[in-house]
Amino acid sequence: MVLALFLIQLAGCGKPPRKLELTATGSLLINGQLAVNARITLSPEADDVPALTGLVKSDGTFSLEVYDEDLKNFDPPGDPEGTYHVLVSLPRDPTVVLSPDRLGGVLASPKTSKKQITLERGENKLDPIQFDGIQISN
Repeated sequence: MVLALFLIQLAGCGKPPRKLELTATGSLLINGQLAVNARITLSPEADDVPALTGLVKSDGTFSLEVYDEDLKNFDPPGDPEGTYHVLVSLPRDPTVVLSPDRLGGVLASPKTSKKQITLERGENKLDPIQFDGIQISN
């Protein structure tokens, strides 16, 4: 019994809890329509912080996060506050990582997607991000 209690206590002494540094939540529209299943990436201008990436949910919203351990992957770790490029792809099949982009790559690079946002530490509730005049293939 004592050994079992010791093992349970030892299992709880693993890694310290992750600290949430930054969240970015909002919605994404393409040509006025919710961009369901789009892959959104917030790509930082700084080289010492990670990009935030995720899929847009069925209600058109997204929630992206950066934790302290994500920043520790950089030497030295950077500050997640700053300017980010908004990059978007619309995969034919969102369950496949390398699925063809129905937007033809038009919004997949900082050179072609001119939209930028500024993020601060903590919670960032973004205004709806909209792209208009974008051709979408089947």
